[in-house]
Amino acid sequence: MLSVDTRTCSDPSDCGPMPDDPTLDYLAPDVAKEAIFERLSSGAAARQKLEGVMGKPLSVAFYFYRGELVGDPNKGPVPMKLTGCEFRPATSGPRKGRWVVPLPGTERSIVVTREDIRAFEAAQSLPCATERP
Repeated sequence: MLSVDTRTCSDPSDCGPMPDDPTLDYLAPDVAKEAIFERLSSGAAARQKLEGVMGKPLSVAFYFYRGELVGDPNKGPVPMKLTGCEFRPATSGPRKGRWVVPLPGTERSIVVTREDIRAFEAAQSLPCATERP
């Protein structure tokens, strides 16, 4: 199983804020800069699917921090399990002001397939009534 956990960084400089990339803002424009997965179509699709399962919108303080491939990627496409929780800004220390402190009891996981991601991307490419920034 392959896994990426954005909460652990070997070098503090690796944990710096993400640079602005306006081409990706349409995926999840209101989430914190630390929300790396939401800036990818797989994470945005997972967020949309989780909101559908829960029946309500996720807080903008919620973002995914761990991604895992479920299965053997050598045997073909495999689903991806994303885990996240709500965060609050740190009030002291070197990461003061950044959304890095997890809130207890808010952790959620969701599995997205390649089909889920393709459906999300197809829905994003449809013309909509409002202009994207």
